[in-house]
Amino acid sequence: AEGDCTGGTHCETVSHTCVACLGNEHCLMSTAAHCNTTTHGCEGCVEHTDCMRFGSTTACNSGTCVECTADFGCGAERVCDTVTDECVECLVDGDCDGGLHCDTSHECVECLDDNHCGNVAEANCNASTHSCEPCGGDGDCAHLMGTPACNSGACVECTSNTHCAGTPATAHCETSTSSCQACVDDIHCTSVGTPRCDTIPDANVCASCTADDQ
Repeated sequence: AEGDCTGGTHCETVSHTCVACLGNEHCLMSTAAHCNTTTHGCEGCVEHTDCMRFGSTTACNSGTCVECTADFGCGAERVCDTVTDECVECLVDGDCDGGLHCDTSHECVECLDDNHCGNVAEANCNASTHSCEPCGGDGDCAHLMGTPACNSGACVECTSNTHCAGTPATAHCETSTSSCQACVDDIHCTSVGTPRCDTIPDANVCASCTADDQ
């Protein structure tokens, strides 16, 4: 009878011998979850059903019960990292909904770098929280076309004439509106090749010289 066996063994009633297992329920290790009914010894799992009684490691992978395999164990909302055999939120950006991105911890986050932050009011990607936040300097706005300057946390067209120097027709930064506008005086023309403000009617523009220079 079962009580005749010691050391965690079980009575095999046909041969009347004490054996390690009669069924999978007697095999308690994740590395030996399958009961070989011929030898009555615990061996590595053969299929997922050998592991189903283990709450967190219900998938069989190469003889060991693990959390998941590529096609089993994680359900619809998570994916299996086949390197660690663990269920994670994501492996690539495509696993994330709502335009989120997959970070190195396999979590879906708002951003990994500034290029993922397209809002001028939140152009800086915080490397610790992976969330888009207000800019802290011009460098946080470099990825946004037309708004390269940081002004009180928001990316704007300009905060000084330097930001407008590349466009002679609008070389003056009007700081009240943070926008590049036509020059009014030579001081607004900061580019070496176009240091003079040519105040021709309806089209003030930075030029190399003006009619007054002739």
